[in-house]
Amino acid sequence: MKSGRLLFCLSCTFTLGVLAQNKDSIRIAIDNYEYEKVLELTSCTDSLDEECTELRLQACKELNKWQTALPLLQKRLEQDSTSLKSWAKIAECYRRIGDVRKSSEAYAHAVRLSPDKSFFRQKHINALIALDDLENARKACHDWIDRDSTSATAYRLLGETYENEDPLSAFAGYNAAFRRDSLDPQIISRIANMVNNNGQYSYAMLITEEYRRHDSLNIDVNRQNAKAFCMMKMYPKAIERYESLKRMGDNSYLTLFYLGMSYYGNYDFYSAYDNLKKAISIMQPSGPNTGALYYFAKSAARTSWKGEGVEAMNTAISLTMPTDSVMIRLYKGLAECCELNLDTQGEIAALLKQYEYSKENVLFYTIGCRYYYRNDYENALKYFNKYMENVPEDKRYKYDENGEIDNDRKTYYQDAEIKIKNIKEHKFFKGKPQ
Repeated sequence: MKSGRLLFCLSCTFTLGVLAQNKDSIRIAIDNYEYEKVLELTSCTDSLDEECTELRLQACKELNKWQTALPLLQKRLEQDSTSLKSWAKIAECYRRIGDVRKSSEAYAHAVRLSPDKSFFRQKHINALIALDDLENARKACHDWIDRDSTSATAYRLLGETYENEDPLSAFAGYNAAFRRDSLDPQIISRIANMVNNNGQYSYAMLITEEYRRHDSLNIDVNRQNAKAFCMMKMYPKAIERYESLKRMGDNSYLTLFYLGMSYYGNYDFYSAYDNLKKAISIMQPSGPNTGALYYFAKSAARTSWKGEGVEAMNTAISLTMPTDSVMIRLYKGLAECCELNLDTQGEIAALLKQYEYSKENVLFYTIGCRYYYRNDYENALKYFNKYMENVPEDKRYKYDENGEIDNDRKTYYQDAEIKIKNIKEHKFFKGKPQ
């Protein structure tokens, strides 16, 4: 009997010694960032104590192995369904593995356990918005506001739920949030984005500049600030802001696109070319997204890569759905690129296509001039005459205060008359019939 007790005691001592030694190895592995080794040492999950379970979860988090962590977190909740910490961890775990619905449900449970903790409310509403469950997201926002009407975040999230459906309600939410916290960068950037999209650039500039007095490094606010300067054609300031964003590591499509546009507006075509080319490499042009390609083409046509400009504009045309206003803009751009590339035939072809959509009579005058300067007088006469036939009598000349033709303000019609006269004189001296 004594020997049996002795063996049992020795066995327990040995087992405890092994467990202690194993736990020491796990701690050392954690301290040395050997997370794979931690998972190996804690693979027998049924026998893990609380400390080893926590160390295994830490290793899973560091290695982004959320599926491995999930069973441990589920087991914890089975043991104690009132643990706020466990609900928060499993909610994050579900979010990381892409199960946003279950993440939302877990955060909702955390809210029920601790309704005064805004962190869980915010996470819950964000998950509902990600699921496009806007009705429940709004309900959750109103529940939060009923409990705490001073929460700027609750009003901001309420605004977000309306942004794509009801801009006025969205703005009301953001405005209420702004009155409660005028220095929240998410609120500022949301409001600025809305007013920028609505063409109220001066207001976007005003609120973002005011915020920048307190924090000049927030990327979202600076993006809206820079865009406002760009759209107001204050290109040097827009360039300054966008270059600052690039130095902060922002090389996103929109930053490069608007920076390229700003350089183009500031007549720095080589810098415009460089930034727009990078933007196109990030997001390939498609039917509804040819803006970067359009400005890239116009920039390239003003650099050493004129041929690239013509090619890019033709690509933009081929990608664009044929609405008249867009096609007019594109063919006008193509004509411009061809002119800069000294491709007169290409320019004339583009002008004729532009006329198909715009029916602008003055294009015949422009085409006539192109043929005139190429000494192709037959075609020049053809298009000058087409132009002049369609000019109303009261638009043919400018008149002074005495009702006399003002020759100091020559019209296209008068210029066409002069060129036709020159062509006829040229033919006469060449001995050709009129």
